[in-house]
Amino acid sequence: MNDAIPGSLDELTPAWLTDVIRREALGRPDTVVGEVATTVLGTGAGFAGELARLAPVYEQGGGPTSIVAKIPT
Repeated sequence: MNDAIPGSLDELTPAWLTDVIRREALGRPDTVVGEVATTVLGTGAGFAGELARLAPVYEQGGGPTSIVAKIPT
């Protein structure tokens, strides 16, 4: 498990998200995230970082259908 906190939304990979979901017991132990759909929620004035909704697509197992990610800049 890579404990590094992502520095950008691009670093929120399926492998990273699989590790987090398994470690935090948010899904089954056999959960595998195949892809992550990212929708940016905020940019510009008033946002000091990146804010997005993540929608994991599971190859195996399961977990949350939507996750909000906030990445400081």
